[in-house]
Amino acid sequence: MKTTRAKIEFARLPKDYPGLCRLLTPRPIHDQVDFENVTEITDAMAGHKLTADQEDYFDLLCRLIEDYE
Repeated sequence: MKTTRAKIEFARLPKDYPGLCRLLTPRPIHDQVDFENVTEITDAMAGHKLTADQEDYFDLLCRLIEDYE
């Protein structure tokens, strides 16, 4: 039986950079699982008004995605 995780909601994301890094430490993407983990966060953040820390974190994750693709 396949289990599903609850979808990440923007409102529940940390507002500060250290908190975001505790959620998912930015690292180079090496495989599909890494890619899915990163895109789950960026999808949750896209289109929202971000704090400065969230903006930096989002930009870094987007660069990691670009490097992987």
